[in-house]
Amino acid sequence: MTDKTKKHPGAGLKKSLAMLGLLFLTLLLLNILFSNIRIRWDATSDKIHSLSPGSIAILKKLEEPVSIRYYFSDDPMQMPVHFRAFGRRAADLLKEYEESSGGKIRLEIIHPKPDSEEEDWARTYGIEPLPTPGGDNLYLGLVAISGDREQTIAFIDPAREASLEYDITRTLTQISRAEKPQVGILSGMNIYGAPGMPGMGGGGSRWFFLKEMEKTVRLHTIDGDEEDLPEKLDLLILFQPDYLSPSMLHAIDAYVSSGGNLMVFSDPAAVSDPMSGYGPTESPLDPLFEAWGIEKDDRVVVDFHAATRLMGQNNQVENNPSWLSLDASALNRDHLITATLNSLLLPMAGTVSLGENSPLKAEVLVSSSENAALFDPAEVRMGMENVRRSFEAEGKRYPLAMIFAGQFPVAFPDGPPEEEGIQAESIGEDKAEKTDGRDKGEKLSEGKAETAVKKQKPATLVFIADADLLFDAYYMSRQSFLGFEMARVFNDNLNFVLNSVEMLSGSPDLIHVRTRDVTDRPFHRVKDLERQAETRWLSREQALLQRAEEASMRIQMLESQKQGEDALVLSEEQEAELRRFNEERMRINQELKEVRRNLRSDIDDLGTRIKIINMLAVPLLVAGAGIILGIKRRPEPPHG
Repeated sequence: MTDKTKKHPGAGLKKSLAMLGLLFLTLLLLNILFSNIRIRWDATSDKIHSLSPGSIAILKKLEEPVSIRYYFSDDPMQMPVHFRAFGRRAADLLKEYEESSGGKIRLEIIHPKPDSEEEDWARTYGIEPLPTPGGDNLYLGLVAISGDREQTIAFIDPAREASLEYDITRTLTQISRAEKPQVGILSGMNIYGAPGMPGMGGGGSRWFFLKEMEKTVRLHTIDGDEEDLPEKLDLLILFQPDYLSPSMLHAIDAYVSSGGNLMVFSDPAAVSDPMSGYGPTESPLDPLFEAWGIEKDDRVVVDFHAATRLMGQNNQVENNPSWLSLDASALNRDHLITATLNSLLLPMAGTVSLGENSPLKAEVLVSSSENAALFDPAEVRMGMENVRRSFEAEGKRYPLAMIFAGQFPVAFPDGPPEEEGIQAESIGEDKAEKTDGRDKGEKLSEGKAETAVKKQKPATLVFIADADLLFDAYYMSRQSFLGFEMARVFNDNLNFVLNSVEMLSGSPDLIHVRTRDVTDRPFHRVKDLERQAETRWLSREQALLQRAEEASMRIQMLESQKQGEDALVLSEEQEAELRRFNEERMRINQELKEVRRNLRSDIDDLGTRIKIINMLAVPLLVAGAGIILGIKRRPEPPHG
């Protein structure tokens, strides 16, 4: 028996349209009802769209109410689409601050029109106008006002969106503090961009990290010639110093032993310093390190697990293991400074360690992998083929940055050392002349009386065995838009240093904010496979290089026998042996090229396969699930 009842063909369509209309009305009603209620769910694993604990902690510490005026030209006809989208996301984040502040922050979003009173106020506060081709100005900046203090972000850089929360929280921190921390910096490298003679390290731009530091601290520039440090320093930074007067050396000793925090950059081969040459091999700080029990090694750490792809001497891209591209596995995940950093680039870094008899406590912040060894800087500069030939992993991780804490022993308890000056060796004749030209009549005895050692207190020292990591090109790129220069940071070099500065100068809450800046998400599996391929082919390459070297030496010996009076009496056997070694050398060189070609091919193939799997896996899974669901829900054909 069959069901002979037939439905009218238009009934189903009317029912569907009615349901669709009802759904539309329901959504419209819900949208109206909840338009003023912000309900957000941050589904990202790192909660990148929520305020971090550091920001919330700083909001709780606000003692006075803060008014934030956000100037955002939300003009769809003038503002570029991606700027406008970014501006709206910035507004959402500012609303998060207002809601999390417990009433301490009042947000005002202003869309200034051309020639309006709002535009006049934006300029009064120092918001930078973005000129458009039509002659009007656009604005994307904010001012925070608390009492009689105000802080302005003249232009909120969309290229720094990952750091937007940090920039806003830093502004709130600045406006809530009466004074910025006092930080002194003494540098032997030209990081200030001051005019100088060509080839003497002068000229160039001021290094970007100084500008970033000045947003949170007050910087004091110190010269090694001076006899004392500025008063009330919260932190002293010694950036690859090349000369220190005896009085300055003693002042640093007294500063640290009396509880002053210190940050040291000591690089065995500063590639960004045209004056570095192949040194220095000795630092003016060595007497202090010796007294404190800190041992630095001026050889370069070579790590094949952290090699960086660079243009080699033969104008071909090659993996350079002396330029360390470090991922999260090289960073101390338990320390506040490095807990959530992701990547660092350290060109030709050295290593540091704690001596056996040191009274200090030490913790490693950054280290190499176990597939590493130490090389003389001059040997590394001769080329990677030389490094590959003699490389032998020592199976230990070399510390590249460490933090030392405790009571630092006094190096000069009787006053400044009785020397004319402590200068790094092997830094060039010109700087040696600088030492000779100094006033030999320095009043050392007077310095002894004036720089008596103060009461001793525990201090903290962050030691980084590299100075190049802060050279602009090694962590950021610059872009220009509407006359504004925007900086895009591509690793955590700057964050690492700013984290250290803020922890040592007494602003640790900001660290929890900045470290949310995710700069890169590499394919870790691809990296592991690359390392495996590198290790597998490196031993084969080393064996071939050794055979090639032996063949070349044998050929040179036979060639030498042909010279002089015996040149005409070279036997047939010797001639045959010479030909055989020449052929072997050619064969080895050919085989060596094949090994290197296979290495690159293996790495490229592995990387390509993994990337394809990552890109296609999810779409294929979704498509497969849809097909299976469609088959299951397919109506069964009528029986009979």
